Amino acid sequence: MTVTLHQVSLRRGSRLVLDRLDLAVARGRLTCLVGPNGSGKSTAVKVMAGVLAPAAGAVLIDGRPADEISPVERARHIGYLPQDFVSHWDLTVRALLALGMARGSAIGWLPGRMPDLPLPPTVVADFDLAPLLDRRLSTLSGGERARAACAAVIAGQPDTLLADEPTASLDIGHQISTMRLLRRLAARHAVLVVVHDINLALRFADEIIVLDQGRAAFAGAPATLADTDILDRVFALRFTRLAGPDGVVLSAG
Repeated sequence: MTVTLHQVSLRRGSRLVLDRLDLAVARGRLTCLVGPNGSGKSTAVKVMAGVLAPAAGAVLIDGRPADEISPVERARHIGYLPQDFVSHWDLTVRALLALGMARGSAIGWLPGRMPDLPLPPTVVADFDLAPLLDRRLSTLSGGERARAACAAVIAGQPDTLLADEPTASLDIGHQISTMRLLRRLAARHAVLVVVHDINLALRFADEIIVLDQGRAAFAGAPATLADTDILDRVFALRFTRLAGPDGVVLSAG
């Protein structure tokens, strides 16, 4: 599955948040979206997910206009993890995973009527959730909630995964394990991840897209990006390039 933004523009008040943006996410690669605050990263992901409608341009899903696809079908194919996940109910982690598995299905879900589905053991293990399954979300730390939320989206086995800063609340170990998992998922799915840490993107991405004022300043391989001054110009910083075990590492100064 391929999800594409074609010449998409969107305004908030007088501000042009997305400016004729072209962006594509395809199966078989992990695409990382980076850029300074206010560059349009979260907005672009929301438009892809169907949370926001563009003012101009088109959202295409496998070449079909997204507005011709029913919300149920779209939910089956696209999993979206927002930057600040909030549950309207104080669910257990087990119930949250079950809800994620039922997304886009005909099962339905109401509080107190959890779908009788076996939890995927690999997802539970990948996100280190076994000790948390029967705990309520309100009792979890921010990092634990973030892991549970990401696992719930992945449990639904979407063709396309859109995740907005899934590593932001995680400690270093879980940041690395989450990016490794997303890299593995990208072999079978289309995966787009907004990443705050540029070095995580350089290490794990197959493709990096740099947003600047609502437009793509760069789209290509991490090694190619590291050889340019695009990040220096977009972030208005001078990055020092260092040789790391997995490629170039940037140090801002």
